[in-house]
Amino acid sequence: MPATKKTQVRSAARERGGIGNRSPSLSNVPSVDVDALIVAFHEAFRGIVQEADELLAVQRLGRSHHKVLFYVARYPNCKTVDVQAFVGVSRQALQRPVSDLHRLGLIETLVSPENRRTHLLRLSGPGEVLEREATELIQRHFREVFSSLSPSKVGGWLGITRALADSARG
Repeated sequence: MPATKKTQVRSAARERGGIGNRSPSLSNVPSVDVDALIVAFHEAFRGIVQEADELLAVQRLGRSHHKVLFYVARYPNCKTVDVQAFVGVSRQALQRPVSDLHRLGLIETLVSPENRRTHLLRLSGPGEVLEREATELIQRHFREVFSSLSPSKVGGWLGITRALADSARG
């Protein structure tokens, strides 16, 4: 790419608040480096999920498996399409973690009494235990940090994370 084209692409990215630029919404906050925010976010997320990832890895499971377990634990007898929407993958991509969890006896698949083509998912006893253990490892980090913060700071953090999620959805 010629230097002028690169410059144009970088300028356009800066105008949109891209990498290496302060986001327009943060421009009124002194010394906020968006790259530093991204790095802090990644480091925090990695630290929060590390122990849960290690627990799941013992059974050769990963984060997508935990997302399925997490959702099904909160919505027993849910439709696979609802789990798919929560995990954010295609039906085909959801098949692997669901099959793995079923093979390991961690979830059960039921046929819906209303529509025999609809499958419902629920956790088995061992699935409930694994989900609870993995989720508790993550929740512990949140409890430790948020216990020392004021309700307004916790609300601010929640507002920021919801805004980021909304922004990512478009």
